[in-house]
Amino acid sequence: MTSSPKITKVSPGPAPPPAVVNSLDAVVRDFLAHLAVERGVSENTSAAYRRDLARYAEFVRSRGIESLDGVTEAEVGSFVAALGTGKTTGRPM
Repeated sequence: MTSSPKITKVSPGPAPPPAVVNSLDAVVRDFLAHLAVERGVSENTSAAYRRDLARYAEFVRSRGIESLDGVTEAEVGSFVAALGTGKTTGRPM
């Protein structure tokens, strides 16, 4: 009597990092990799960071900024204000 090989289920793991389109995307990708590899954050935490950083990157791109060097304190403040009014998500935080 031969036994069947044991099949183990493997979880898919975290979603792949975003494709690099510009230097802002590269910074986001590298930070997400740092969180996963160096800090060992959970998949849920990684996914939350990915969503939040994608939202922020889209916000600064909408203002014509394509690199981290172009982000100013005023841009960060504008993003925080937009979060408070719901302009980035459709509902205020």
